[in-house]
Amino acid sequence: MTPVTIPVVNTQFNYSVKVPLDGVVFGLSFRWNARALRWFMDIADSNGIILLAGLPILEGEALTKRFIGRVAGLPLGNFATIDGTAQMQDASDLTFGISSRLIYFGKT
Repeated sequence: MTPVTIPVVNTQFNYSVKVPLDGVVFGLSFRWNARALRWFMDIADSNGIILLAGLPILEGEALTKRFIGRVAGLPLGNFATIDGTAQMQDASDLTFGISSRLIYFGKT
């Protein structure tokens, strides 16, 4: 399966998008936390029911790997951020969606 680049922006500090992943539409919500200097993500099913909440977006981490098979309805692939500058920096309020991209690697 071809990786899916999730459409994220850094011009809104609290927003949601609907994205088809492995043939199923999921709702992804993103929040910038100025105190933690970090983006957080929620994943909801197509009915808007939250499956995971408050997932920190960390560079170089398999973001949902530990939840696969433990959380019913969760996409079976994995999310990861990729820092296009190769500096291995977490996504910031300035870089999210620009040099730091969120990618979904599907299972199918």
